[in-house]
Order: sequence, then C-alpha cells, then structure tokens
Amino acid sequence: MTLEPGAILKFYDRDSKLTVNGTLTAIGDASNKIVFTSFKDNPQPGDWGKIYFGQTSTGSELNNVIVSYGGGCSFGTMTALEVKQSDIAIKNSIVENNKHTGLYFIGTNSSSSSAATVIDNVQFSNNKRLLNGNQEGFNLWIDGNNISVKNSSFKNGVYGIFVNSGEPSLETDSLTFGTGNEANTICNIYKSGCINP
Repeated sequence: MTLEPGAILKFYDRDSKLTVNGTLTAIGDASNKIVFTSFKDNPQPGDWGKIYFGQTSTGSELNNVIVSYGGGCSFGTMTALEVKQSDIAIKNSIVENNKHTGLYFIGTNSSSSSAATVIDNVQFSNNKRLLNGNQEGFNLWIDGNNISVKNSSFKNGVYGIFVNSGEPSLETDSLTFGTGNEANTICNIYKSGCINP
C-alpha cells in the first residue's frame, strides 16, 4: 500500500489498527506530512490501536509522517508502532502523544545480521501513561538486535530508550534528550540500568 503526501488516516477506536504483512510506503514531505491519528475532534493518547509490521512485512518506509494518539489496544502491546522482526525505515518523522509506548521493536538475537530497521531523524515525545497513579511509558522499547537509531530526539517520556534485550546500534552522539519540562522522568537510556548521556 502506498500513501501520498498529505494523506490523513484517522482510526476510530482503541481496537482500530493497521496490520502490515506486506509493504507500506508512506512518504510525505516537510510541508505535506502523512498523518496517522485519532478520529476524535479532541484526541487523547490511546484513542486508537497501532500500526503493526509483522514478520512477513518487508521494505516498508515511513518518511515525513506523524503518528499520534495511538497505543490504546485492548489486547497485546500498548504501542502506536510495533515492528516485529521486520525491515522498516522510519525517517524525518514525529511519534508523539501515544499511550504507553511510541515504538515497540522486536528484533532477532542474531548478532551477525545487519540492522534491518532504521530510525533516523525521528522526534519521540510524550509517549507514556498513568498507571495506578504512577507514570509508566517508553518513547522507544527495544527487544533484540537489528535496529539502528540515529539523529533522533526523545523527550517527555518516562524512559527515552528502553533496551530490554539485545545489542541495538545506538549512535548516542547523534541522539538528543529532553531537559527541564521535557525531560524523561526516569532516564534517557536504560540498559541494565540507567544511562544518561
């Protein structure tokens, strides 16, 4: 499926999602971004489900897109974007105001495989939720290898990047993190403990 610049996809409720088992090409431009968002006039985080890239998905690209107000799945992982052992490029985009997690990545445990998923110049912000009075949330959650993250920002989350397992390629010198009111409340990068470059 190919989406043209300026396209807006609105998802109706928390069980609404887009499953990609083939290839999704969504390439906007700086003045005509492609938007994935809530159907509601006054949207809230978790209004809709997620965009899921399955194991048979290949060669997808999100470039100059905005993904917002998702992560409200009533079952499965609460995240706006889920990439499971798939090769996808996400570039020049914004992932914001989603419930719990902005992007949940599940890679492989093979250290010999090259990075299949690339995150380049993506702004992650305010991807979190309140849970029993306590904030919880992840701008980017990583399980496994085969992902490269560079030139991106992570702000106003609980964790900026949470590495649960694997050895992802994080170009930390090119990454920025929120400060002051936009700071991640626990840490910028978590990998067997907090790392705050």
